[in-house]
Amino acid sequence: MWALIVFAVTAVVAAVVVVFVARWWTWKPVVRQRVMIQTDSDVTFAGVVLSRRGQLLVLGNVTVSAAGQSHHADGVVIVERSRVLWMQPVQVIVDGQPVTLDTRMWSFDSTVRPIAPGAFIGADLCDPLEVYRTQRSVRTVTEFLARNIAQIALHAFTTKDNGDRTRLTKGTLPRLLKSPSSTSTPFEFMHSLVLDVCLFDRFAALIVDAESGPQLVRLPPDTWVFERDGSRRPTKIIRVNSAGTKVTIGLSEVLWLDGYPVGGSSPLEALTDMLAEERESSKYRRELWEGGARMPGWIERPVDAPPWS
Repeated sequence: MWALIVFAVTAVVAAVVVVFVARWWTWKPVVRQRVMIQTDSDVTFAGVVLSRRGQLLVLGNVTVSAAGQSHHADGVVIVERSRVLWMQPVQVIVDGQPVTLDTRMWSFDSTVRPIAPGAFIGADLCDPLEVYRTQRSVRTVTEFLARNIAQIALHAFTTKDNGDRTRLTKGTLPRLLKSPSSTSTPFEFMHSLVLDVCLFDRFAALIVDAESGPQLVRLPPDTWVFERDGSRRPTKIIRVNSAGTKVTIGLSEVLWLDGYPVGGSSPLEALTDMLAEERESSKYRRELWEGGARMPGWIERPVDAPPWS
């Protein structure tokens, strides 16, 4: 009899713990992140989760969407957790609307921007172009590689039956290597190629027939992705132009390079935490020089405490 009672009590306690842990696991990791919340009243909230107060979620920098219309809410918005149908972390914002694409962030045109840096530390470091623009260490290393490799002249060769190589000085390929594009020199073209591979781990240039012969037009890597088969081999390129239209390009129409197939991720993603830490430490040192030393703590007083004497 006592064994049954102990078992029942243990089962109830275990169930309560499981429910509590499940709720904590669902909501705690999203604090300080930008999310999109759908409620049971067909109202969508897109904002940063500032905190959670029991059954309430406190959101900041909120865009409210309802009945096909959106507007920015002033101040904070409090949402009852019991009325939330689903919630999803937001990776990017396209034309003012939050979008998550295949759990990864893809930039297709100038309307795509990273989420606000205030959402979480290092959010803006997910964009390789932003990292290249703002991080001196990344820019120094990638520019060193690109400039030195671009100085090396490229030549075309043909292989004889005995394995010897003979340099080609006439024909389409030598002319293309000497003048890959009417708008860029061989140095500039190779410089862009190396930077694309360093920042995005992929490169593609469209082969265009011109009056003077074939030319190579670089495709910015933030405007396209590879479509792959079951073996993760590239089969085609999917590009989205400035009008938002998807364009399919066959691999035979481009000169392309593909890195290790890990979902199209940038090599810089592995440096996000380190770059964010370096930037925050630099920011702290700058504020220290500007404002002097600060105590890393706070003074806590009861609500009914008397005024300071």
